[in-house]
Amino acid sequence: MKISEIYTRKKSDQGMVVAIPFTEDQTLTIYGVDGDVFKEGMRCRNVENARILTLPENEWEEAHTKADLVLISKMIRTWSFEEKCTEQNKIKLLQNSPGVFELVNTSVFKRGLFMGE
Repeated sequence: MKISEIYTRKKSDQGMVVAIPFTEDQTLTIYGVDGDVFKEGMRCRNVENARILTLPENEWEEAHTKADLVLISKMIRTWSFEEKCTEQNKIKLLQNSPGVFELVNTSVFKRGLFMGE
């Protein structure tokens, strides 16, 4: 085995296609945890966490939920749905389909999907 076979950064930045298992043939292209998109998303999420602490405590839960949606939406590069893959549509999908949220949220960490040169 060559060490390049376990490289994950390049494919994490390019994105990999994952099937949505509870649909007939819909797919998402997602970025991986080892790429720059994820790192930038986490940087933005950390800044948002600091901002959330300035809000009244009764607003924290809703603000954290929204921040989670924004982070996970950034991990979606494209999709096979008829609607355009806009930030607004990605957030709408994630809000209304917890299964897709969970799929993306777990798949970005599956380094095996992103291995190779």
